[in-house]
Amino acid sequence: MLTISADLTATSMTLHHLFHQIPIAVFIGCILLFICGVHLYTVTAYGESETIFASLKIVTIIAFIMTCIGLIVFEPTVVAHSGMLTENSRLPHGILGIIASMTTVTYAFQGVEIIGTLAGETDDKGGTMKKVIKMLVIRVFLFYILTTLLLSFVYPAGLHAAISPFVWIFVQVGIPHADVLMEVIIVLCGFSACSSALYASSRLLWSMSKDNVAPSFFGRINRRGSPLVAVIFTAFIASVSLVSAYVTPQHLYIILIATTGQVGCAAWFCIALCHYRFRKEKQCGNFPEYPIKYRAPFFPWLPIIAMTLNGISIMGLWFTTNGIDILLAELALIILLSGCYLLRKNKILEQNVVLIE
Repeated sequence: MLTISADLTATSMTLHHLFHQIPIAVFIGCILLFICGVHLYTVTAYGESETIFASLKIVTIIAFIMTCIGLIVFEPTVVAHSGMLTENSRLPHGILGIIASMTTVTYAFQGVEIIGTLAGETDDKGGTMKKVIKMLVIRVFLFYILTTLLLSFVYPAGLHAAISPFVWIFVQVGIPHADVLMEVIIVLCGFSACSSALYASSRLLWSMSKDNVAPSFFGRINRRGSPLVAVIFTAFIASVSLVSAYVTPQHLYIILIATTGQVGCAAWFCIALCHYRFRKEKQCGNFPEYPIKYRAPFFPWLPIIAMTLNGISIMGLWFTTNGIDILLAELALIILLSGCYLLRKNKILEQNVVLIE
């Protein structure tokens, strides 16, 4: 839900750059109302709009990769001034700077952890999951790692682009109105990110209500089949981004990124821990009713490395400017969740005792 807030803030800041006279909070409210309307109207509308947005993102990224390759091949002077080859740009803030920034990197990958949840819930854990995992690895490499690597070869060290390094790249090759065009694409991608996060959050809340781990009223659906209460509640929590009317949007965006990034690291830590414990139990002959149809490679080192790196990413943010506040907020959240868990556990035990009697 907080991911939606971060995406709303980022998208609205881009729109505000195009239309200075309209406040960021107005854009946030309009976008939130629009995507809620789409989700409450029909799932088909969401699916069709997401297909268009996804196609636009893929075409843009492919164009970006081709543009970077063209600059590297035909403009060697650009590469000579890039951050990759400039000596004083390497680790300017030391190792701690890298560790502290990992939460922001994790935020960029937010949503990928759904595959860990899917692996535990899907009935087909054989060929389908294997294809999904392989395609995920390929897409992460193409759309994240390759684009970042190419960007580091052509983007000058110490340069602060007005909007985005992507915009700067397209401007360099002389594409007319590339800055405005890319800003429009960024806005549409922001719409897509907000809409996807709203879909995932509301459906997860609806599913949790069916599994009796969330209040039953979240399971209510409207006549078009959309989870009415779950969508509205998710949008209500996401509306925390409207605080940008009173807080600097850039500062709010950093806070939201840090929050969701930390939660993402925690999710991956738990997924890796569950994987490690399950495989260890299987080696001991337990859980015969759950055959392993797809084996993740490099066990047990892969989950151990995942837990270690995500743990370092979580702790790294504690050493930043607002690290103490983040640590205290996380401790408060852990205490709250632990209390809810114990209350629910005691309630279930009491119900079992009543049933036995």
